[in-house]
Amino acid sequence: MNISERKKIHIPIQRGILKGKKVPLPPSIKGHRNFTSSLIKEALFQHIENYYGISLDGRRIYNIGFFDLCAGSGQIGMEAYSRGLNPVHIVEKDKKRFNFILEHLKDYKIKGSKLIFHQKDFKRLADDILQIPYSAIFIDLPYTFWTEEGHCSHIDHFFYKFMHYMNEKLTKTNNNELKYIFIIQSPKPYRFPESLQKNSNMIIIHEVKHYRKHYLNLFKINLTQ
Repeated sequence: MNISERKKIHIPIQRGILKGKKVPLPPSIKGHRNFTSSLIKEALFQHIENYYGISLDGRRIYNIGFFDLCAGSGQIGMEAYSRGLNPVHIVEKDKKRFNFILEHLKDYKIKGSKLIFHQKDFKRLADDILQIPYSAIFIDLPYTFWTEEGHCSHIDHFFYKFMHYMNEKLTKTNNNELKYIFIIQSPKPYRFPESLQKNSNMIIIHEVKHYRKHYLNLFKINLTQ
């Protein structure tokens, strides 16, 4: 979405304990500021609710992590925080945008919840995710990173790292209570690497949902034990 630098845009938090609080959009990069629409946002949290069998209305805090891996403004992470997911990790690589997020969001506090900020490449969070046995992970890379065929090398790399760390974790522990849902926004259905689907230690369910000109790719990962 093209937005003039002179026009300040704020995205209100839609549900939960912080409902009505406004999250400002950060400065544009190359004349563009993109943000996830209300339609996609509501669909995202409905999928998380259905997967975990919970109600994200902010009345209860759940020990289910949320990772907003390419945060931009941080509005999706703040929605998760407001609705009761805990802890919430907001990840942004770009220094200017990260500082903008810190300036505007660091003072939001919900008793009993953690809000954690990272200035990192999202691929470096693969191991951090595995420290929380139940998590929802949202990835929304710029659409320029995608090919017409639905490939994205950055997301492929991330999943290879995540699966590598998960297999290492499984060889060291008997923990069979790992459960994750990855939700990837994209301009085309994402083609998950076939080699990763052959892992016998876990079940990977892949679903694709179409919302106007956007797709949500759902990857539900459970151990088979």
